[in-house]
Amino acid sequence: MYIHYVAVRIKDVGQSLGVSIVTVSKAPKNHPDIAKATRERVMAKIKELNYRPNPMAWCLVTGRSFLVGLTVADLIHPLFSEIAKSLSSALLKKDFFLLVASSESDAVLEDAEIDHMLAHRLDALVVATTRSPSENCARSARRATADPSRPRLSGFSL
Repeated sequence: MYIHYVAVRIKDVGQSLGVSIVTVSKAPKNHPDIAKATRERVMAKIKELNYRPNPMAWCLVTGRSFLVGLTVADLIHPLFSEIAKSLSSALLKKDFFLLVASSESDAVLEDAEIDHMLAHRLDALVVATTRSPSENCARSARRATADPSRPRLSGFSL
């Protein structure tokens, strides 16, 4: 079965109502600049068109992705699955989501996963490995922490 999904953009919602993108953006947040009647029209159109905010656009604007990456050596191993489960539970309480990758205990694949996750501008990356850090892993960690503009997570305890 093939499903072709065309995302409705914020611009599409605005054009269909004859309002600005800013108005469409502010309406769901109950912004005081938006009249109640306008907000109701926008919210009805959002529901009708099944509009969903674009998280990648939000990430570009705010510098936050609300995503945390986890790379584990083996998803089937009880220790690593418990780490993923606990981390996901803690993150959801803070409105973050967890992306999980398994390296199958392959050092080359683990390094590639680390680089791939870092390239996607996650807010944090956790590496649960059974090996000592490789040079590539250490390089990736240095690259991830070298950018002072990147937000840091705080207030988490597992």
